[in-house]
Amino acid sequence: MLDRAWLATLKQLLRRAAQGTVRNEEWEYPCATSRGQIGELKMTYAHECERDGELTDLNVWHRIYYHEPSACPAELWAVSAGCKVDGDATGAAQQQDAIDRACTRVAFTDPLGRELQEWPVS
Repeated sequence: MLDRAWLATLKQLLRRAAQGTVRNEEWEYPCATSRGQIGELKMTYAHECERDGELTDLNVWHRIYYHEPSACPAELWAVSAGCKVDGDATGAAQQQDAIDRACTRVAFTDPLGRELQEWPVS
């Protein structure tokens, strides 16, 4: 379960992405592996969990893939999300799936994004 402070930080990151003020370590635009104009916002969250009978912090790298449509320059579309768990061998494939999902959504979405669900960040 993500805590409220982490979610508030994520919303602030999305606001800053829309304003063009995210720092280099927090984003990549366009994604190096994408086939479209997809940006990637990055956040790490440490979860305390039990592994091999001991409590440990498990890092989870969360990614939000977004698009800044030329038809709606004041908008930022969060088109896909994904995460990678520290030590999970399938993380890279899951990340690529999330990027592919974002590219597909952008390619098949109305230029004004009418069918996308609104997620207010303010």
